[in-house]
Amino acid sequence: MDVINVRGLSFKRFLDIAMPLGTVVHVVTDNDGKDSGDVEGGYSAYAGASNIFIHVGKDKDVPTLEPQLLKANGLSKLNKVFGKSFATGDDMVVWMKANKTTCALALFETGESVAMPEYIADAIA
Repeated sequence: MDVINVRGLSFKRFLDIAMPLGTVVHVVTDNDGKDSGDVEGGYSAYAGASNIFIHVGKDKDVPTLEPQLLKANGLSKLNKVFGKSFATGDDMVVWMKANKTTCALALFETGESVAMPEYIADAIA
């Protein structure tokens, strides 16, 4: 498995290459506050491809990875993982967005059981 961080419209260029090659690709993307069907619709050109799968969070009230992680694990668990004591989820999300690398390393190195948001777990499975 290779993980490639692709931003913006570049996704479609990768998919245009992967589709005819038969390379299996799982796109994991934020919903950015949009209906997940609308986000998936942006990839409709690849709907018939047997090797391309789109994974997006279903809850548009949780638009990006950070609030999705909070929703999946809860404030208490993430405070423990990050060694913090945030009183609100909003404060934690602001900190997580400003400290993406620190958060990723803490999640990777923790001995705690951390749940991944459903759309990410689906992509991994």
